[in-house]
Amino acid sequence: MQLDEIVGEKSIKAISQKTMISEQNIALLIAEDFSSLPKAKAIGFISILERDYAADLSALRKVALEYYKIHGNAEENINIAFTKAEAPKGRSKLFPLFILGVLAYASWYFFTQFDQKMLTNMMPFSQEEKKESLSTTQTQEKTKKPIHSKSPHTLAHNKKIVLLPAEKLWFGLIDTETGERDQKTIDKQYNIDVTKKNWLLATSAANFALINKNDTKEYNDGRKHYFKVNNEGIEPLTKAEYIEQGGYKRW
Repeated sequence: MQLDEIVGEKSIKAISQKTMISEQNIALLIAEDFSSLPKAKAIGFISILERDYAADLSALRKVALEYYKIHGNAEENINIAFTKAEAPKGRSKLFPLFILGVLAYASWYFFTQFDQKMLTNMMPFSQEEKKESLSTTQTQEKTKKPIHSKSPHTLAHNKKIVLLPAEKLWFGLIDTETGERDQKTIDKQYNIDVTKKNWLLATSAANFALINKNDTKEYNDGRKHYFKVNNEGIEPLTKAEYIEQGGYKRW
């Protein structure tokens, strides 16, 4: 069973609750976007998913290792130097500084590298109350200002289709005539130029909306989506139809 199949059966939210991996990190794994994931976290998350769902994600692990082989891993460049004592007599004075340095590094690593969702669940504060308050505020804001209210007024001639993420979203575009492809991870509005080109569009499972002129369609079901977009509008596709028309089985 592959990761997209697990998501198709369980949803990102359910997987996150079971594995304690944040929904954002799961979305990055689905999109095979390792640019913002340290190597240790990415490989660790893959192992957790394999363990909890009895899955073989060796193909995804291979893609990750190839990425880090090419791009390197920021964690490997971290160096910590400690001042050495000039004489044995001074060692007793420097030893407390050495211990403090080790503790400082350990604290830094814990707060920057440990998965944020797991850390939140371990903290003794009432984080749930903060989440509920934040959720209420966001709901009120959405009620006052719907997602389609952000739609530009320049869509009247259907020169572009707007991809509007509600959170961090990966997507891939393929020019159906040339086969040229591009992929991005966004958290703000992205305009797809359809004046002269026809596109195949694939997205990760994050929440988003597509805006065609004054028509807004929201996708909040925690699944990947596939479309054909051009100056005539937006056509939803199944994964099989997307691949048949020139889409990629894996990015």
